Amino acid sequence: MHEEIDKNPISFSLPRIPGYEMEITDDQTKLTGDTLAVDFETYYEGKYSLKFMDPHSYCLDPRFDAYIMSVYDGKYCWVGHPKDFDWEKTTKDKTLVAFNASFDYAVYLFALHAPGAKGIPCTPSFRPPFKEWLCSRAASNYLAIYGSLDKIVAKLWGVEVSKEVRAKAEGVDFRKMEVIPDDMKEYVAGDSYYCLALWDKMKNFWPEDERECWLNTCIMGWRGVPTSRQYLLDGLEKLHQAQEEYKEAIPLEKKLSIPQLRRACEELNIPPPETTSKVSELFTDWLEEYGHLVPWVTLIGKYRSVNRMISITERMLSRVYTDHEGIERLPYTLTYCGASTGRWTAGGDKLNLQQLNREDVLGFNQRNAIQAPEGYKLVVCDWAGIEARLTAWLCGQEKILDTLRAGEKDIYAANAKGWGLIPADVKDFKQYCKETPGQADLRQHVKAGVLACGFSAGWKAIQRSNPGMDRDQCQAIVDMYRSRSPEVVAWWRELDALAARGYRTPSHSFALSLPSGRKLYYRNCYKKLIQPKDGRRPYFATCVDFGYKSSIVNTNLLSNNNIQSIARDLMVRTFNRLCKELEGAQPILLVHDEAVVMVPADRAEEYAQRIEQIMEETPQWASSLPLLAEPEIMDKYRK
Repeated sequence: MHEEIDKNPISFSLPRIPGYEMEITDDQTKLTGDTLAVDFETYYEGKYSLKFMDPHSYCLDPRFDAYIMSVYDGKYCWVGHPKDFDWEKTTKDKTLVAFNASFDYAVYLFALHAPGAKGIPCTPSFRPPFKEWLCSRAASNYLAIYGSLDKIVAKLWGVEVSKEVRAKAEGVDFRKMEVIPDDMKEYVAGDSYYCLALWDKMKNFWPEDERECWLNTCIMGWRGVPTSRQYLLDGLEKLHQAQEEYKEAIPLEKKLSIPQLRRACEELNIPPPETTSKVSELFTDWLEEYGHLVPWVTLIGKYRSVNRMISITERMLSRVYTDHEGIERLPYTLTYCGASTGRWTAGGDKLNLQQLNREDVLGFNQRNAIQAPEGYKLVVCDWAGIEARLTAWLCGQEKILDTLRAGEKDIYAANAKGWGLIPADVKDFKQYCKETPGQADLRQHVKAGVLACGFSAGWKAIQRSNPGMDRDQCQAIVDMYRSRSPEVVAWWRELDALAARGYRTPSHSFALSLPSGRKLYYRNCYKKLIQPKDGRRPYFATCVDFGYKSSIVNTNLLSNNNIQSIARDLMVRTFNRLCKELEGAQPILLVHDEAVVMVPADRAEEYAQRIEQIMEETPQWASSLPLLAEPEIMDKYRK
């Protein structure tokens, strides 16, 4: 019923942004600006929302309803039903922008079926009537400004925007209304109004290659990873079978009840475990001493894990669709610049394909659900030892770099040679340690130092990943690394000095410049009293609030952020090239420093070599960096 939008004039009483006029009109020909901000309001309720679903699945759901939209050009704003908007004429050759364009663009593509466009969405043949569709939220994230539209507007202009109208719309079926309420019309107009103001403020700081990367990320997620519905169905059956077996074997009424577990231990006169987490050293130590008395305790963690796997597998199954080529796919959300380093993160839709369970349960492996369809293979390629390579390159550890450039593939051997711990002509570091008296543990110690100490970690960090080492052994590794790596220690001091200078400025802010030209921003730092849990005395630390999390600003954070950010910038360039240069192939997933690409099976080796070549070619700003890419050809994802 609401398709007959009330034509009475709509007032705009929301707070204004200086320099931006607003007149709501029903005449689309007045939208003459080169850039149009677009916003859709759609039906949502409970778990039918983007908090639990990816945009593609949300748009294809039978409950979907885009009941109103707004389009704003800097002066005029058209508000109406999407069916009444002339996409072909009004958007022709213009730039469109939305605050969360990974959603709004998806609405246009998959719910409205791309009016005015030619070709198939998410394929090279697709040609929309507009010039491009961009995202003000992504541009803000690139500059490390995070949050919802109202939060960012408040932060930048001090303007408070209420979300009450949107909150009250949950579960409301606007199709049953004669007309859309005026407060909703004003609200949707406000979203496009504020979106354009934000875009104008951010657009000149968002480079073209980053815009390309954002769109490639959206397309990859909308399209989804190849999968098998039957594999997921069979896996779900096996998970339920394992769940029942664990339930039967755990003699507790409530299988995950900590109080009941404690009582069971007390009855056996043994201390209860502090935790049943499978990855906890405390639980591992407890099992070694008491596990033989209560063998079923080990199943509690497995039972918890299987329950989680069931939930995730059910969510995966609910999203599977068949594309135009007959390939079953699983769409997902990957957030561009989701982390402060600029790395991609899971999109908050309760499905993180970057962290699927590695374990086999009765022959079912969740990662194997990402699998090549008939006629295709997966090429999975990552950079070997990327963090250690970047640390050596950034700090100018030329002896290590020369060893790598000479062809040494083992990053730990390169460090050992660069530090003078082993002869330069050693071909196999592992074999050398086995055959050389007194050197059996050398590679393990070098590895522990390289992995942990590059970010200024102390002995405790090494012991956490090497529980068999005592404190003295771990401290010796720290001392070895620092004495052999003066360039790295000097780099830490530079980072500490940068943070200290920044905190002393009136804004308590600073920026870390990266080799690519990008910057990491640490804004509005503040002092906070830290209460250590290990018994140490409380202390004041400098902290930073990134908008989605707070962190202590210390050497570990800054050095880690520095290296992770450079690796991310390398992946942006690589990802864009993989999307552009691999005709007939498709990148389907990024997992930190790893790219997963679906390629034709009959040319898999050729594609693997090309992917390796692309990943090892460095940009001009990193021309002296020795990279090593290691591609694998798979039928099912398993890394």
